[in-house]
Amino acid sequence: MFNNILIDGFKFYATIDEETYYSIKEPIIKALERHFFKNAYSISYKYNKLLIAFNPTRYFWEDFKGDDYNLDMPPEEELYKLFVEMGFYSMPEYLADSFIISLIHLAKNFLMVYIVIKYINHMRTRTFKKGFKQINVKSEKNNDTLTLATPDRGYDDSKAKDRKFIFYNKGRELKDKTNSNSLNIRLKSPLSEEEKAMIPSTACNEAGTSIRLDNLNILRFEQQYMHKSKLEPLARFLQGEDYKKGLKLSTFLELLKQGQLYKKLDEFYTKQAKEIVFFDEISQETPLSDEEELLKYLLNGVNGKGVDTSDLVESFSTESQKIEFIKTLKKVQSVTVDNEYYCELYKKIIGHQINL
Repeated sequence: MFNNILIDGFKFYATIDEETYYSIKEPIIKALERHFFKNAYSISYKYNKLLIAFNPTRYFWEDFKGDDYNLDMPPEEELYKLFVEMGFYSMPEYLADSFIISLIHLAKNFLMVYIVIKYINHMRTRTFKKGFKQINVKSEKNNDTLTLATPDRGYDDSKAKDRKFIFYNKGRELKDKTNSNSLNIRLKSPLSEEEKAMIPSTACNEAGTSIRLDNLNILRFEQQYMHKSKLEPLARFLQGEDYKKGLKLSTFLELLKQGQLYKKLDEFYTKQAKEIVFFDEISQETPLSDEEELLKYLLNGVNGKGVDTSDLVESFSTESQKIEFIKTLKKVQSVTVDNEYYCELYKKIIGHQINL
């Protein structure tokens, strides 16, 4: 549940004739009905296009359903069994190879030390790479969601949906959906001993099969990809030079069979997070001079309200002075109070050990 890769949305399609569709649809529909609530999957066939979508995080197996919350994934062998039930491993190779993935949402839940809004507010002050920028999404409630995207020129930010990175308060989202301040959730898979050690004993039962969201600071970081061009980095990562044909379902099926799909998706998720968001490697073991310590004090300020760094930069009269000051500023910023939030995010999302 915590720190594990999740597939929160999954959609794939193939162009096939009507005879082929009717020959393969029955096991697909039966398997989806058996393992998902009705609003967690869809299947349609129009104009020779078969489109299948489901939320793997809302999968359940027959002997235990748990609650319908997208907090955890089924074990990899269960997802493999689902595709076996749907008939994808027994259909002709050419047919299985014709299915192309058109949407995937990757996500992780992170249990944070402080309230989630502190991390989101800090991330709002940072810059990002590869054309990502903060966008305004009207549905964001309580200002505790940060959405990064690469919107096309001339389009409204809110329409940028083919590649998005989203940080938000998962606990608040679930509470808002149920209109409850206290939420007890039965998990599909028990918490590991490591996960149980992360949270207060009052927040889960002894078996680790249910948790209470009270006082748990759960930050969700999602990476959403849709359409061939935005799925290309994942296709390159998994398929190498074969990426030009699109992200093939057969690639996922083979990795599932080998028990390597979750591992590969986790690697890609971390790689994208580091390249675009968490590209600054930092440490708190940075020695500061007396002048730098004074600047650190000014940046931290009283009650976390420090000075505006742009005002400090503009206070210098020459460009060379400004450049030198910016170098010093970057060094000092690596050990400010705000950076504690970045350090924790970096450690948990990227996974490298840093001194906190």
